[in-house]
Amino acid sequence: MNQSALRPTILKYGLTGGLIFSLIYLIFTISGLANTGSPMSGILNSVVSIGIMIVLIVMAIKQHRDQLQNGFITLGQCVLIGAGLMALAGIISGLVSLVYTNFVDPEYMERLMATMEEAWEAQGLTEDQIEQARGWTAMMKSPYLLFATAIGCYAIGGAILSLIIGLIMKRDQPQFS
Repeated sequence: MNQSALRPTILKYGLTGGLIFSLIYLIFTISGLANTGSPMSGILNSVVSIGIMIVLIVMAIKQHRDQLQNGFITLGQCVLIGAGLMALAGIISGLVSLVYTNFVDPEYMERLMATMEEAWEAQGLTEDQIEQARGWTAMMKSPYLLFATAIGCYAIGGAILSLIIGLIMKRDQPQFS
């Protein structure tokens, strides 16, 4: 099987995933859920995102296996589909995040930092600990670093999930001697 034949499936589900994750990002950011300082909002975002990842990967593998490969797909193809579509979704979502934080709401990162500092104070961190956390966070809040990290996390998460899903959904074509 030529791996380029995976491209239409990756594009279809990667673009769909990018749109969905961009909408989730915008909903959480604009509504203020993303910077409440509450661990529950982070957990909710993670659970929703992982659920969507699983659904997209399952749908992509099933559609590719059943409609394009006569019911057969290898584990390697499953992983390539999952990692590829999630990397594409990460690129799209990351671009939306870059546009939002650089042009639509350039003060967003400062508000997020203020919320984090309030949470650190509420946790009882000392001023030295807060200063150290502030330094680490300042390094990590670059929109371009966040963009690269998002792509990497989406691709790695997609690869791990698609490996697990692929172990369940793979169907090797019988080899006749």
